[in-house]
Amino acid sequence: GRLRSTQETAIPSRAMRARRAGGWRCATWLPRGVPAFLQRLAIVPSSAPAAAAAVRIPAYDIIEHVQHAGPFALLRARRHSGERVLLKTPRSQYSARRDIAELRREFQILRTIDLPGVVHARSLVEWGSGNLAIEMDDVGISLAEQLAMAPGQPIPLGDFFNIAIQLARTLVELHERNIV
Repeated sequence: GRLRSTQETAIPSRAMRARRAGGWRCATWLPRGVPAFLQRLAIVPSSAPAAAAAVRIPAYDIIEHVQHAGPFALLRARRHSGERVLLKTPRSQYSARRDIAELRREFQILRTIDLPGVVHARSLVEWGSGNLAIEMDDVGISLAEQLAMAPGQPIPLGDFFNIAIQLARTLVELHERNIV
């Protein structure tokens, strides 16, 4: 028979399969837990804003769908008192128990963390058929939204390093507390 090249016989890595499938995904090269952490910081933008349209949480007016990650949506909302907040909640009206348990666990962890760069969780809000939402401080504009304002323009080097240093410091603090 004919000799095959290593490229023909090698099993492609997860990263190679992801690249061939249409691009790199951050989950293919970041350590476990970091993509979820970055999503909590609202760095990963939403690609499905219509998913939040079905979510109606009493006592809140949904302003915008900030992002989605797996079964969860991050929503910018306004309380009936007029205060702006972020809500993390399951995207579906009837959520799986494990999703609700994950939200409870995340709320407990966020309540114990008082670090710059980590959103402060205020309360757990019950809504719908046993659903929960984590109410968090609205931190303003996300990094992804800020970058979208100037598409195609590079971040000034000084700003890039400030962001990178702040993220690294936050990750170090979380790692020292055995969270990431």
